[in-house]
Amino acid sequence: MGYGVAVLSYAAALILHEFAHAFVSERLGYGLKNIHIAPYGVSIGGDYDYVKPSDEIKIAIAGPAANFVFWLLITGAWWLFPSLYTPTQSIAEAGLFTAVVNLLPVYPMDGGRVLHGMLLWRFSHKTAGIISRIVSVLSAIAAVSGAIVMIILGKNYTFATLAVFVIMSALRVSGGGYERIYSMNSRKRRLGGGLRVREILVGKDTSLLVLFRMLKADVYTRFLVVDDSMKVIFVLSETDLERIMPQFNCTDKVISVANSI
Repeated sequence: MGYGVAVLSYAAALILHEFAHAFVSERLGYGLKNIHIAPYGVSIGGDYDYVKPSDEIKIAIAGPAANFVFWLLITGAWWLFPSLYTPTQSIAEAGLFTAVVNLLPVYPMDGGRVLHGMLLWRFSHKTAGIISRIVSVLSAIAAVSGAIVMIILGKNYTFATLAVFVIMSALRVSGGGYERIYSMNSRKRRLGGGLRVREILVGKDTSLLVLFRMLKADVYTRFLVVDDSMKVIFVLSETDLERIMPQFNCTDKVISVANSI
């Protein structure tokens, strides 16, 4: 339809965007499980109960940050080489637009993920999820209102498609997520140079979610579960924890898994 350059520019912007997500997530010990690519951006959905709030923010911000940096590099090059403006204008605009749209506070888009991670520092998962959903719906309402105004003024009919995308993102319940890869790439790569082992004392009433968030990609963790008298009841390794997690709720106490290891 005559927009081949634009399509290729946005494809390049999305590839860079997703590569940044994947790179940061792998460095933190996670692997992207599924990716939802839509006309106006990319979102990572799914169950984030086992992801640290700080990690969720870092992974979510990586994509837009990569697009912003790329945009700055291209626009900066225009000052030195003005002749590059015409052939690179489309890809610069695609990078900037991809970054801005993905930073909208619509869950589960990147902006919504950042907001969700920040809320987890003060609220429970349930409360953070409710607030994120409310902000997403309000953002969708704002997008629809903007689309209506644009249509009435006859300025930009295509803005309505952006409003539809925002609504669909706000209504999405699931779709992908993160998956820990400590037992795969991260740990295997580090075994050649030696992988430190650390032991952590935890009470028998500690939740599995708290244990899961103590895991780190650069060390192998063993949990020494103790009773009220500080006597070790049993030992739960990182491998055991990852293996049994699907069988329990993240809020279950560690003592409830004693018979499963």
